[in-house]
Amino acid sequence: GTLVIKQASDEAPLREAFVLNELKFSLGEDHSGIPAPFPMVAGSTNGGKWTACALSNFEAPSLSRLLVDDPAYFDDENLAFEVADRLLSLLQTMQGAGVTHRTISADSVLILAGDIPALVSFDLAIAKGMPYA
Repeated sequence: GTLVIKQASDEAPLREAFVLNELKFSLGEDHSGIPAPFPMVAGSTNGGKWTACALSNFEAPSLSRLLVDDPAYFDDENLAFEVADRLLSLLQTMQGAGVTHRTISADSVLILAGDIPALVSFDLAIAKGMPYA
């Protein structure tokens, strides 16, 4: 698959990578629906500091994009409830691992093949023991 590189002038990429690593280790083998983090990097250019992290890229539409492109996608109530149930189950698992996403929206939920919801945008998430404010 492809990678997403996130770079910022604050610690947001480090926060996101920390939270995703916590989830990865807490969830074990079954961490579908959560992007796998790769090593984090930090540095500076011209006196300005930056941080970055690389994440696995889910090549799937966001829930908001799907609803705009195909408004009838969730006309089948069973499908809508199934996707919602899977998303709530993922959130419950994350909460059990000590992680709170904090910015869930239709833009941060991707719909993977097989109508599997995945969460992205963990840059404002918090986790137990997190060293970043």
